[in-house]
Amino acid sequence: MAGSRQKKSNKNKKMKKDSLIDSEDSFRLLVKRASEGICLSEKGIVTDLNKQLARILGCEREEIIGKPIQDFVAPAGHELVSTMLERDCSEPYRHRALRKDGKEIVVEMWGQAVEHNGRTVRLTEIRDITEQVHREDELARLAREWEATFNATRDAIFIINNKNKITRVNAASERMFAAEGRSIVGKYCWQVVHGLDKPFPGCPNVRMKTTKKRETIEFKEGGTWLKVVVDPVLDKDGTLKTSVHTIQDITEQKEMEQALKATKEKYQALFDSVTDPVFVHPYKESGFDDFIEVNSAACSLLGYSHDELLAMSPREISTREDVEKRGSREFREILKRNGRKSFEATFIAKDGTRIPMEISSGIFELNGTPVILSVARDMTERKLAELALRNSEARYRLHFENVSDVIFSMGTDLQLKDISPSVRDALGYEPGELLGKPFLELGILADEDLDAAARNTRWVIQNNKPFFSVYKLKTKEGKVKWAEISSKPIAKAGEVVSILSVARDVTERVKAEEEKKKLEAQLNQANKLEAIGRLAGGVAHDFNNILGAILGNAELAMSRVSATEPLYQDLIEILNAVERAENTTRQLLSFARKQQVLPKVIDLNVSIRSLLNILRRLLGENIELSCSLREDLWRLMIDPHQIDQVLINLCINSKDAIDRNGRIIIETGNVVIDQEYCNGHSGFTQGEYVMLAVSDNGSGMDEKTRENMFDPFFTTKGTDKGTGLGLATVYGIIKQAGGFINVYSEPGSGTTIKIYLPRTKERLDDWQEKKPNKFPRGNNELILIVDDEPYLLKMAKSLVTAMGYRVIEAGTTEQALKLAREHKDELSMLLTDVIMKEMDGKELSGEIRKIRPDLKCLFMSGYTETAVADRGVIAGGDSFVQKPFTTMELATKIKRLLDRKV
Repeated sequence: MAGSRQKKSNKNKKMKKDSLIDSEDSFRLLVKRASEGICLSEKGIVTDLNKQLARILGCEREEIIGKPIQDFVAPAGHELVSTMLERDCSEPYRHRALRKDGKEIVVEMWGQAVEHNGRTVRLTEIRDITEQVHREDELARLAREWEATFNATRDAIFIINNKNKITRVNAASERMFAAEGRSIVGKYCWQVVHGLDKPFPGCPNVRMKTTKKRETIEFKEGGTWLKVVVDPVLDKDGTLKTSVHTIQDITEQKEMEQALKATKEKYQALFDSVTDPVFVHPYKESGFDDFIEVNSAACSLLGYSHDELLAMSPREISTREDVEKRGSREFREILKRNGRKSFEATFIAKDGTRIPMEISSGIFELNGTPVILSVARDMTERKLAELALRNSEARYRLHFENVSDVIFSMGTDLQLKDISPSVRDALGYEPGELLGKPFLELGILADEDLDAAARNTRWVIQNNKPFFSVYKLKTKEGKVKWAEISSKPIAKAGEVVSILSVARDVTERVKAEEEKKKLEAQLNQANKLEAIGRLAGGVAHDFNNILGAILGNAELAMSRVSATEPLYQDLIEILNAVERAENTTRQLLSFARKQQVLPKVIDLNVSIRSLLNILRRLLGENIELSCSLREDLWRLMIDPHQIDQVLINLCINSKDAIDRNGRIIIETGNVVIDQEYCNGHSGFTQGEYVMLAVSDNGSGMDEKTRENMFDPFFTTKGTDKGTGLGLATVYGIIKQAGGFINVYSEPGSGTTIKIYLPRTKERLDDWQEKKPNKFPRGNNELILIVDDEPYLLKMAKSLVTAMGYRVIEAGTTEQALKLAREHKDELSMLLTDVIMKEMDGKELSGEIRKIRPDLKCLFMSGYTETAVADRGVIAGGDSFVQKPFTTMELATKIKRLLDRKV
């Protein structure tokens, strides 16, 4: 009996092997249809394989057949693979394979011995899981980073469930309350913090459960001041899941506030006793803030009350010219470098009177913040005296005033002997200020040109020959001009006794040359972005085709599975992943300015406020996010999702520039840009704009980084922290919307990015869109589907069949024309891809309409709107559907087109 059972078992095994591979033809069919890599081997030598395995290893079939399997295994996996080749493997095992290009990939392998053409061979199935392993490693890394961040926070953090019990605490909680985490978990927060049996009146946790918004409270517990911030965590239907309690020790802050109040009262009387006007305002690289304090003399000089001046900034009491000077980077660099600077300016009083002032400004620290303290002195009488003196000299030397170039002479000791009065207009100096002084010590020549000027002047004297050169000059007011100076030696008896020079202003010519170089650089940048844009369009097409297949098959599967089954939730996760992938494609197309957008009339302030909670979670507790939003803000015409992209990318970029604690400010405003401003800012266009600014006090950027910051894939972050697409996406969105960007940044001084978007005067749109719950079904109409991608064709056929239509499909245009002729009398619609190898969709529809003139056509494509339009198809209408599409989108388009009367 035992022998009989053994023979029967051997017979069954043989029949099982023979049923797997019983002939060369059946193996070929199996290999061809397999979705994973498959190979046959004898004694470790590859005898056959399918094209999927060749693609995995990056080789041609001929390069693999006849070689040992070990040739395609990383050295570390040799022993494992050798062992596994000697036995059947019911469970997959992993090892690292070697591609032809030398790259290592991670694969899973199954194998067993089979009978093939009378011989025992090894059948091995191989699957590339490199990306899966990378994702697993990335998830583990993110979990470790979150845990480290949670415990590195200095403030105590409680995670509390909806029953008010603590479920998790960080390391700071244990230190603050001198207890181990396990003794805190499971208790109520009022037990741990206050030692109470029930919530106290005004408990922020109780308020948060009612408002479902952030609640805050400050209180003194014993001798310690604490600040508690409670943030709700809601699910998508608004139900409270958990809450996050942040507890901060603010005792030191409270003590400092009390000390500051006492100090302020002590010195206020001294401050007001100064007879000269005194002004204090914050030091900022990017502009002026309101005054922090002014004294009584300042109020008397300008005619404003104390409260009125504190609501103003230096910009509002100064002339436009003075604002530009004192707001310039050069001025602030000098002030920062020297600690103080004296200059002249003109104040504008409340009644409009202009008052010339001599101002001495210095940088000081007030409560750890740099401020500018300025002491001003009225110069009205002195200015009148200077004006009278200039008029007297003008009358005395009237015949020199027609000279536009500056003519001057100097001795061989380089001391200035004479100079024409035109120097007054050219450089702002009176001739008397310069005569008798060494030419190189006048302060007129820029520092970088001093050595060259000295060398060239000595050459004129030594060689008794003229010399011509261009120098950078500084006016008395500190402005920079370019001058073309021609120097000629004056000789007596063959010996040079003096030098006569003529200086001509060539500033405009130099600026024109610089502007030309700048425009050339901008053109090169535009060409570079355009090239990358074309690449992004191609990537989007391939990516959208793949996503279309995933989305369609997932929706088909969901229609066949009950919503209560676990598989249904897995399919929902697939749909979510497709949506995230669509966002990636949309981000690529945004910086390429080829994304199909759905602009609406929006209130930018509303968009910002709706995004604040998300932004605060992204930025974290160590970064303060604040807003200064203009209430009467003009409206914009833009895709609201693009505004969300812009805000998130800018805020994340600012966050990455902040080392530890910092501040980010979002501002909005209405701006009218005139032609004068455009003349000094290349790429700007005059008009009315809505301004969006994002500022931070982070590390700032140098000039080289600013020049490249909007380049795609340019990043200063580590390889695991950024792709370089964030700011490129912002640039693409703003340019696509007809706007422009200004960047203000210096190393160590933070960054401000200002975006200007064109104003619209149209009324605000209603964003509410009603979407049907069920897709419309067909009436058994016949639809011809054409796509040269087999997996997309199969997916489209399944979708359309499920909608209630009959379907015939074609993978080539030749096959499509044949089917159209065979079914011309019953064919109702052509559903075709736009871009195919033999003939594009527009041409195909034209040929089929020769057979069936009233045929209705629906085009689909994974390419961008621009590429589709180049093929003669108008994207965005009822006759076009963008891949990847949902079942609802496709069903609605088909039904709407079929119901339309010709």
